[in-house]
Amino acid sequence: PGATGNGNWVVSRFDLSQFLGQRVRIRWIAQSWEFSPTAETYETENFTWTHNLLDDDGWWIDDILITGAITNQLTPTPDTTPPQHCSNLRSRACTLNSQCPTGGTCLPPPSCPATCNPAAGDKGTIASLVIRDANGDGVIERGERIALDASGSSLTAGTGNPPPPACVGGVAEFRFVRDGQVVQEWTSNNTFLDAPLVDAGYTVFVRCSANPAQCTGVTGMSASAKIYSGDGQDITLTVTGSGTTSLSWPSRPQPSSVAGYNILRGDFSGPAGDVGLATLVCLGPTLPQPATVGNTVSTTDATAPAPGHIYYYLVGHHPRAAGAFAALGKRSDGTTRIATLSCP
Repeated sequence: PGATGNGNWVVSRFDLSQFLGQRVRIRWIAQSWEFSPTAETYETENFTWTHNLLDDDGWWIDDILITGAITNQLTPTPDTTPPQHCSNLRSRACTLNSQCPTGGTCLPPPSCPATCNPAAGDKGTIASLVIRDANGDGVIERGERIALDASGSSLTAGTGNPPPPACVGGVAEFRFVRDGQVVQEWTSNNTFLDAPLVDAGYTVFVRCSANPAQCTGVTGMSASAKIYSGDGQDITLTVTGSGTTSLSWPSRPQPSSVAGYNILRGDFSGPAGDVGLATLVCLGPTLPQPATVGNTVSTTDATAPAPGHIYYYLVGHHPRAAGAFAALGKRSDGTTRIATLSCP
């Protein structure tokens, strides 16, 4: 590539954040290449190419750029204070008071700090958990990959000036739990990847690897993944009636194609019911999506059915497209039930 033009260069990118703090080796593996419908090497493509060198065939890899990498090892700051030193001259080692400047005393060796402090925070830890969906739109669709990110977690030993060390001789380790079941055991990896099909609750716990017996978080941090399964089948409607019919349901995640909720009412007025949904009417204007997903949405219907009639109710996500009909869940045969009219 580059001899007669730009060639077929391809830019590839991949995320290395799950290997944060680790030493990694990256290898590119060529799958296949083709020079013509029948040739896979220069030799078979052009019979005048007589020499056969392995470095002539294959892929060219150029302009490798890694951002955020730790390029140099950190150099620890040595503690130059002698084990026994003078109270008025820390740099002077001593065994007797007479070895110190006038008025000074020879202090005994300081005691080693505790490995961690289980009395601070959550047993010496502060857990953090953020859910990030694959396309970054904030709506987790059924089967979409999500990353449980606990990189904001920390270890704490309380306050002080300077603050005491939080985990002497150790590092932060993480355990991820989904719906009460451990899905990733203790490791220094602060990320867990998942692709839930239904609503799921996650909790991350943090511990100090040098003293897990005392400094392992017991509360952790929790977060919920509310899944948008589509077609309105994720909405469970509760109906109660005592003259006025009350309807309520927990709000669900909504992608950018829908906004709010349509409530429709139908009438079973004969033996066959309302198979074609021909009697559906919109029960008021579209109800808005609450600011917090999971909060309850509710409305009422004060109209009573006529004698011999039965009302039924359906609710679906309101489509943004003008004139579009809301999906109202699945029929018994698995097909999607679509409203017969568009609600304002």
